[in-house]
Amino acid sequence: MERSTLTASADERSCGGAASRPDAAPPYEIQLVAVDSGRKHEKTAPEIARGAEASPDRFKVTVTTHPTCNAELTYFLPESAWRDDLEGTIRVTYLAHKEDHSVAAGLFEEVARKSDCCVTSSSKYAEVLRSDGARSVVTIPLGVDTAVFVPKVRIAVVGRTYHTGRKGESLLAASMDLPFVEFVFTGEGWPIPAQYYSERDLVELYQRIDYLLVPSLIEGGPVPMLEALSSGRPVIAPTDIGMVKDFPHIPFRRGDAEDLRRVIQAEVDRRLALRAAALPCDWQHFAQRHLELFSQLIDRSRALAAQSFASAAHRVGQTTCRALLLTHGT
Repeated sequence: MERSTLTASADERSCGGAASRPDAAPPYEIQLVAVDSGRKHEKTAPEIARGAEASPDRFKVTVTTHPTCNAELTYFLPESAWRDDLEGTIRVTYLAHKEDHSVAAGLFEEVARKSDCCVTSSSKYAEVLRSDGARSVVTIPLGVDTAVFVPKVRIAVVGRTYHTGRKGESLLAASMDLPFVEFVFTGEGWPIPAQYYSERDLVELYQRIDYLLVPSLIEGGPVPMLEALSSGRPVIAPTDIGMVKDFPHIPFRRGDAEDLRRVIQAEVDRRLALRAAALPCDWQHFAQRHLELFSQLIDRSRALAAQSFASAAHRVGQTTCRALLLTHGT
């Protein structure tokens, strides 16, 4: 069996792909058949439909559990939604993973072979699908709401200030506006209101935070450093105060507000680097990738149908009718 793989690069998708179709072309009629419950499947079909709403002249998408043969393309989510009796529609199936159970694995393989196109979320199962005889395989990672799932770096400053300023409270103003950073203060005298924490509350605080910050200019300890390390939390502190140089810490120059900001920003940037890997999987991108795939498949089907019609019309036009007319008396 000949296999093919439909692919669309990011540049092709950004340029619209099938958007170059004639303006007079009817919208793509697509039905999404989602039957499984669960967080993943409850999001995928609605997000694709929502993405289609942005281009009503291009896409007519419905979400249903009772598909018909009227749609140009039917997307089954997942293979358990498959219908053998649907004909005259392009059948695309989302297959996430292959079970070890023989019955479930058999359904996975059967639907993979019958589908006009298979969609999966990972390169691992793209290879499995091709090995199982799928004719066309496209990999589209699952989606995430990147506006909701955002990084937050929680930094605690534990203790109270003194009239001498040795706790370094004046250094914090330069870092208070950093995005994705939440400061928590205990004691009194800090740039924003603090609250009282009992020893039990402090235990829970250390377990919730990402870093303990020690902005001090002069220290004998400090004790919060030991509490944070004992709780498995990293410490941001100048090396040349108290006991700090004898313990693990993330250093910044003592008394230097800008260097403190630099160190905190570097920790935020580590989180943002991880976030960057997921940004292309935003639900908007997820929907767009599906819609462009669907438009490619439907355009291909329409083109083949047009070619078939033109070929048939050409054959009819070339047919020659020969007749001999005999009349009485000739």
